[in-house]
Amino acid sequence: MKTHLDLLHPTVQETVLQHQHAQKLYHDKTCKEREFAVNDNVYVRNYGRGEKWVPGEIVQSTGPVSYKVKTNEGSIVRRHANQVRVTCAEHESESVTSPRSDRPTQSVESCPEAVIVETSVPTTVAAGNRVLPEISTSHHSESEMTYDPRVESPNQQPLRRSSRAKKAPDKLDL
Repeated sequence: MKTHLDLLHPTVQETVLQHQHAQKLYHDKTCKEREFAVNDNVYVRNYGRGEKWVPGEIVQSTGPVSYKVKTNEGSIVRRHANQVRVTCAEHESESVTSPRSDRPTQSVESCPEAVIVETSVPTTVAAGNRVLPEISTSHHSESEMTYDPRVESPNQQPLRRSSRAKKAPDKLDL
């Protein structure tokens, strides 16, 4: 029997459904679709000895996120989509000429063997307190050089700093 007080409070089921729907919407905004087709070249997580990721080819889809993969060693393993990665574009040079080339290529971020090299520009202090970058052209071309915001240009005005007098709090006076 419902009372007036019961009508004021929403039911728990409706609240839970609303929260679940909100969580699903948030998840769907940030998740990446991982779908593989038969004959796709992939890397598969290896839980045995040797390399962590071994190359293979999708043989069969055994569920919405589960696949059977034939590794280059000849064994067939069943793996979840979380344990399967698309091969890098470098390794798929033969698929560019294949009829499957209409599929978009995956970015290098999804490659388990991709090495991201971060370069930093060492700086030296010259006369006049200006920061000048040391330029090493051994592995950079002019098109790859990036702008260093720490380097001042001659016509740039100096930064304005606050001239407010800072006063220590009274609680520190003993």
